[in-house]
Amino acid sequence: MNRRWILGLLFLGLLALTACKNEQYLLCPDGVTQVVDLAACPPVTSTCPLDCDDSILCTSDFCNAETQYLCAHRDLIPCHGNGKCEQGEFPGSDDCPKSCNDNNACTTDGFRYETNSCYHDEILPCCGNGKCDAGETFVACSQDCVQSVDINVIKFEKRQRIEGAGADLSRTDFTYLIVRFTIHNLNIDRRETLDFKTKDGYLYDPYKVRLEDSRGNLYNVEYDSELLEDWLDPTIVPLGNTVTALVVFIIPTALDNARLVAYDKFGARLDSSTVY
Repeated sequence: MNRRWILGLLFLGLLALTACKNEQYLLCPDGVTQVVDLAACPPVTSTCPLDCDDSILCTSDFCNAETQYLCAHRDLIPCHGNGKCEQGEFPGSDDCPKSCNDNNACTTDGFRYETNSCYHDEILPCCGNGKCDAGETFVACSQDCVQSVDINVIKFEKRQRIEGAGADLSRTDFTYLIVRFTIHNLNIDRRETLDFKTKDGYLYDPYKVRLEDSRGNLYNVEYDSELLEDWLDPTIVPLGNTVTALVVFIIPTALDNARLVAYDKFGARLDSSTVY
């Protein structure tokens, strides 16, 4: 065999190999077979296999024309029984805790799918947690907080006219209510400043006193009246001391129940006392 003939064979083989490499394979309708010419694809069947069950609990098994009559499997989420507590399964699935309730009234309980665990977020303030939280007072939560101020109504008086007052209520459905009461500082010994003077005690402000009716409606002190004896301007009441004060309200004549309510400078209720 001469050398020229052998070289010719090698050149033809190289051309054939190059042609094969440059050929583009096509995917047959069955989604599996790859061919150079679609005419070479195996015939497409129009019937599904008798059984597409893949024995996996958390897949949906199916076959139809869209799958080219081949079995297909879609994940089921959530899936009861896969050992994972998935979105929408809590509570009620064996994959999840039966409950996240920690029997603590001062926590908000629930389940976080992100961490696959229960959470117990603290509620603050919460009456009953054994702590007098910020915003809690003896009035709102006597079981956690100690009483700091004790107010007691001594007497009250209704008038439709007050000598020297700006409004005459005689021909209206309203009346002045004058309430005289005592304030006893039981437990407040914090540093306060009033009129550039510093002292420890309870800062009394007549405009922090309210009148409350049986429906929860609140009435504000109308004005300071130096015309009435026992009016007390803002003052600091030292720990253990008791002072007498007086406030004036304008209320409906028909108001049948009223309580006097004392607040601190932050707006928290400190104590209340029945007027009538």
